[in-house]
Amino acid sequence: VSWGRETQADARRLLAMVCRRGQIRGTDVGQIHVDRTFSIVDVAAHAAGAFGRATAAPDPREPGITIRLEGDKKGAAPGPQRRTRAR
Repeated sequence: VSWGRETQADARRLLAMVCRRGQIRGTDVGQIHVDRTFSIVDVAAHAAGAFGRATAAPDPREPGITIRLEGDKKGAAPGPQRRTRAR
């Protein structure tokens, strides 16, 4: 997620934003790591494909924040991992 500590990101706000944009539940989210300029959010593998498709387009509410699946710049579903990361 292109939102980090420098722009006042915190785990609670990130959770709400990725759930809304990715159309997933909080139970589909694992660890959230907030770095200086970006954040990494673990998303359950069963939700990752739909999450990637839902977050592919910019959000009019937050046009400057982008979300992509780590290791998959096209946002396609990941392999058989238990969780995948959104970055």
